[in-house]
Amino acid sequence: MGGNVWEWCLDWFDPSCRVVRGAVWADDDPAFLLSSWRGVGPPGYRTDGIGFRCVLGVASR
Repeated sequence: MGGNVWEWCLDWFDPSCRVVRGAVWADDDPAFLLSSWRGVGPPGYRTDGIGFRCVLGVASR
């Protein structure tokens, strides 16, 4: 999960900031790659390092 973009999560850090996880390609601190580390950002914040991951579900037959 780490290293592509920070991913917005459903949980909130506090009433004004959402949690982001996963680290971005420009981060050089290995601590950011830990799954236990979380960043924060207000919901309207935009940057090239925060986004979401697309998931493709495959139906079983």
